[in-house]
Amino acid sequence: SGLEGQKSELKKLALTKIIKDTPTVRDWVWVPKSIAEWEAIGL
Repeated sequence: SGLEGQKSELKKLALTKIIKDTPTVRDWVWVPKSIAEWEAIGL
C-alpha cells in the first residue's frame, strides 16, 4: 500500500541520516547514501 511504501522510505531516510552522522560505520560497511542507492540495491 502507499502507506507501507511511505514508511519504508522514511526508514531509509532515517538510516541514511544515522549513517551520515556516523562516519565510522561508513568506513567499515558500504551503505547507500541516498534513496537512489537504496533503490538500486532493492531495499
